Amino acid sequence: MGSIPIIYLREPPMSSQGIPEQPAPRSARKNLNSPLPASLSANQTQPLQPSGSLKRRPLSSATIPVLPSIAPPVLPPILPLRTPPIKLPGRYVPRLPREYPRPAYSERFHCITSECEDTCCKDWAVPIDQATYEKYQSVEGLKPHLGTLIVLNTKRQTRSDYARIPLTPQSKCAFLDGEQMCGIQKQLGAEMLSVTCTTYPRAVLTAAGQRESALNLSCPEAARVVLLEPHLLDECDPFRDQAADRYAALRHDARHLPRQYQPRLAVREFALLLLGDRSYPLWQRAYLLDVLARRLDALSGASSVAEWAEANPNAVAKLLADSARVVALQRLRAQMDEAAAEPAEQLPLLIELIRLRVSQPPVPTRFLECVQQFEAGLGCATAQSEQQILDAYVDSYRRYYRPLMERHPHLLENYLMNHVFKNSYPFGRERPASAAPVAAPEAESEHLSMCVHVALAQALLIGMAGYHRESFGVEQVVKLVQSMARTIEHSAQFLDQISSSVREKKLNNLRGIALLLRPVE
Repeated sequence: MGSIPIIYLREPPMSSQGIPEQPAPRSARKNLNSPLPASLSANQTQPLQPSGSLKRRPLSSATIPVLPSIAPPVLPPILPLRTPPIKLPGRYVPRLPREYPRPAYSERFHCITSECEDTCCKDWAVPIDQATYEKYQSVEGLKPHLGTLIVLNTKRQTRSDYARIPLTPQSKCAFLDGEQMCGIQKQLGAEMLSVTCTTYPRAVLTAAGQRESALNLSCPEAARVVLLEPHLLDECDPFRDQAADRYAALRHDARHLPRQYQPRLAVREFALLLLGDRSYPLWQRAYLLDVLARRLDALSGASSVAEWAEANPNAVAKLLADSARVVALQRLRAQMDEAAAEPAEQLPLLIELIRLRVSQPPVPTRFLECVQQFEAGLGCATAQSEQQILDAYVDSYRRYYRPLMERHPHLLENYLMNHVFKNSYPFGRERPASAAPVAAPEAESEHLSMCVHVALAQALLIGMAGYHRESFGVEQVVKLVQSMARTIEHSAQFLDQISSSVREKKLNNLRGIALLLRPVE
């Protein structure tokens, strides 16, 4: 394949004063000079003169009705209730206090224990936190296993990874019984589980001082909870209230910054709103988010993007309002449409990344099955040329993959939305003090990681669609997303490798994002 040229989109200038909205059209005022109905009696009022100045009539006691004495009304107490949204023509005022979307869907997850088709109690050595290990030291049933089935972590011991439960020769947890149930939980209760076993697959983090949890899609049931819900965030008020105008609250923030404004949550809200905006194809939504990520990096300078956002709430509000206006007015639509689909460049790049991961054992069996179906669907073993593989890729996309995604557009949208929550996009999850510093700008690096994840998923699903053909459905999507998450998202080494590989090919730019994600025409 030839070298990949690099082009940058020309971005619209950002207003330094925010985005002024056109004043709402005023309703026609009532004509005060029109006469009142003639049926009104003279002792009530007199018709106004149709022209000229109004004539003042002297008042007399005969024309003033005697009103009975009325006690002042008893007003209800003023309660600190949440105000409903005010919707007027051309104007939107969000609820007070300002609300932001949260991953409430994680509450719908329930472990299916022995019915799980890919248990989390195999292939992973289970970390034991220090508090749990010390608790085990006083449990008679576990004391004999300390040092044998539960061993101290001698490499990089931390409070959260203080000890480990090594895997058996069958690559399973030593406490997993024949019914695929946890022996510790069955005999001693759930309170004796480690922090990891208690929380997984929930990804617990703190956002604006509030604890919340997204879901790790490496769990099959968690993947089903996220991917199969057609309206993942409909329980969030910001999404219900903005049905007619997705970005109204963000524009309102720039004009009237609310007291409870949370800059990082506002950036996250814009990302979620844009990912659900089906007026753009999915690859263009990712394209537009890359524009925002680059602006955040440019504005933050040497500071981290998260620190800059917290210190400059007004600038964040104006940036988001400007970005919302660019999206709503489709100012970048023409430039994005000019970026042609390039499957001849896209497919070899993604195959190279897939082979890189498969070459690094251990590789989960379910993911290997998906890769084998991908190769079979494209005829990789029997093709006489790369063009035959490419033709099969294009055909599979058009005949099987695209029809499924048109029927279920929420599948990859939900995948990306959960990624936003789970990884604190675009700021990134807090890194431990011992972690190596990140050389690349935060927002750009986080966005590139998200794009590579969804590009790999899309390519693998297109190949699998060619294998399953008419039977290709949501079950295959769940299996691929879950097994890929287990294979890739829990491998820090491979995440670093794919980031370096894409940067070496100079794809960390707007042209590269389009090449990675734009599907076949």
